[in-house]
Amino acid sequence: GLNKQQANKIAHYLQKQGVGSEVVVGLCVERSLEMIVGLLGILKAGGAYVPLDTALPAEALALRLQDAQVPVVLTQQQLVNLLPSDVAQVICLDADWEAIVKESDVNPASRVTSENLVYVLFTSGSTGKPKGVAIEHQQLVNYVHAIIERLNLPENANFALVSTFAADLGNTALFPCLSTGGCLHIMSYERATDPAAFLEYLSKHPIDCLKIVPSHLASLLTSSTPQSLIPRERLILGGEVVNWQLIEQTQQYAPDCQIFNHYGPTEATVGVLTYRVDYNELSCHRSKNQNLKSKTVPLGQPIANTQVYVLEEQLQPAPIGVKGEIYIGGATLARCYLNQPELTAVKFIPDPFSNEPGARLYKTGDLGRYLADGTIEFLGRSDYQVKIRGFRVELGEIEAVLSQHPSVREVAVIARDSGSSQKYLAAYIVLSQESPCLVSELRHYVRAKLPEYMMPSTFVILKALPLTPNGKVDRQALPEPDQTNPELEKTFATPRTPIEEVLAGIWARVLGVEQVGIYDNFFELGGHSLLLTQVVSKVREAFQVELALRSLFETPTVAELAFQKIETAMSDGQKLATLPIERVKRESELPLSFAQQKRLWFLDQLDPGSPSYNISRAILLKGSKLNVLALEQSFNEIVRRHEALRTSFTGVNGQPVQVIASALNITLPVVDLRQLPPEEREKAEAQRGLAKLQAQHSFDLSQSPLLP
Repeated sequence: GLNKQQANKIAHYLQKQGVGSEVVVGLCVERSLEMIVGLLGILKAGGAYVPLDTALPAEALALRLQDAQVPVVLTQQQLVNLLPSDVAQVICLDADWEAIVKESDVNPASRVTSENLVYVLFTSGSTGKPKGVAIEHQQLVNYVHAIIERLNLPENANFALVSTFAADLGNTALFPCLSTGGCLHIMSYERATDPAAFLEYLSKHPIDCLKIVPSHLASLLTSSTPQSLIPRERLILGGEVVNWQLIEQTQQYAPDCQIFNHYGPTEATVGVLTYRVDYNELSCHRSKNQNLKSKTVPLGQPIANTQVYVLEEQLQPAPIGVKGEIYIGGATLARCYLNQPELTAVKFIPDPFSNEPGARLYKTGDLGRYLADGTIEFLGRSDYQVKIRGFRVELGEIEAVLSQHPSVREVAVIARDSGSSQKYLAAYIVLSQESPCLVSELRHYVRAKLPEYMMPSTFVILKALPLTPNGKVDRQALPEPDQTNPELEKTFATPRTPIEEVLAGIWARVLGVEQVGIYDNFFELGGHSLLLTQVVSKVREAFQVELALRSLFETPTVAELAFQKIETAMSDGQKLATLPIERVKRESELPLSFAQQKRLWFLDQLDPGSPSYNISRAILLKGSKLNVLALEQSFNEIVRRHEALRTSFTGVNGQPVQVIASALNITLPVVDLRQLPPEEREKAEAQRGLAKLQAQHSFDLSQSPLLP
């Protein structure tokens, strides 16, 4: 097709610039079709690509290009200013297209073998310098074949790419899609992080397979119709620990979608462990009020041609249930850390369990344990590496950057739990007495050098860092960050208008702070990109105004956002159109909802008439006299208004359906104990066990009312 011809032209053009096997080419392009065409062009030329995130600071981009010794960069004209001036050659896929289009559109010749580089991905480094992970064709090919088989990915399916191209998370969608004749939907950052925009796209282009970070998915599920966000066939979660609460929430929205947890570091080519969530096992544990086999969703078992071990300190296999470090071996291990042989030797060690010459194990630094069924449970890290919104972050890299500031004498950075299953970074600073500075200055300094996801949400100024008895920083003793900000308190200004008041309340709830002034900067209060999506959603609900994510980057204070965006949109009549909720016709047979089918019908078929799921409560009403007739009429009015209370269930052609009675009248049974003294009434009721009998009432789901 046309894309193939364009990729071939790019490949021929690159070959004339000297690109071939083992030549690394930078790819700095917005998420778009041009990104894929450029990638294919580099690979067809025989080169290896280095994906560069366009959101990176200029200094971080320059560091990656220098470290990988990149001679050529493929980019777009509007991104040229992001690149350092000393790049050997810059080729713009748009501005230079007139020269590229003159090349041949036939497949170029290439001498690439399976042992040549296919890409280099940069991950966070503990020394303050990111490290390039060099992946060869043979490792990527093994991963693609193995993951297609393990996930049983359908052919000709619709895949969504919602993550940055500069990390390998999206490769689970990218390469399997291209290998199975699928359609790849490339989401811009704005669309992928805005629940409303994401929903709008999915309403026109349904997705079959989605790979996404758990915290990203949880943020999107805050939309008004979260069930529409789940793919039709496969949901693959990766990049972070997955909690069971998210699984249960997702299961309710899309019971037919298969959910997988996928684990693996970049050094092992995307991922090596997968775990398919078993809905029946989950429901069984919940119905029996039993604990699940692990606190978080297990990592699973290895894919083809890989080996995963849980080892104790002397590289001895840890017994089942005993904590150890996770080591990975097999066909997906990276070649090396680019231009860092010492680090490569430390992290990639000889495999003591293999007879194959040169076999290696990768020391992940992740802790885990084997469960009885052979799957592995994640138990944290053995070092100072953390995952923030799916990105791997070496805390030492942030500390190293902050230490370079002349006002910083000592620094420690840790990850803290926000209380909403998400982690945030906290930096603890001891300032130099010679050159003190403001926290805002430190924020700007870090923002200019590190990606957004590595920006600490809060900075805490201390007189000294707490130390252990042996003189090391006691990270466990670092204090909980104060929700107040002394710098902001000096200029705190209360809301002046109702719009500012509502906005300040939204920001306070989303950021988890006590109060927000109208001139406080969202990002200096600890805000980040995923929290922005919640603000956009809540602003939409409060004002019926649609905000683009970039609005908050352009106007990061309550005062600016209220005046420049919301008030302007409302005065221009740009309110959202409210669509009426259409009532489903009752003439045809109505299917059961997920909760009705899984938690009523299915369980009743297993154990008919069981009272285990009855919802009962005894209520004591105090007063001079109970009007039984008025109470009965009140209950009947509630039953009249709510169809769920007039619904029973039956089977039609083997499938359960709802039967909604057009009218239903209930009669309250009355047991009169007024003839007994007040102190004897509760005792008499207890002896009769009336409340207990009611609570254990056995229901026939085919007979209404389903009320005792």
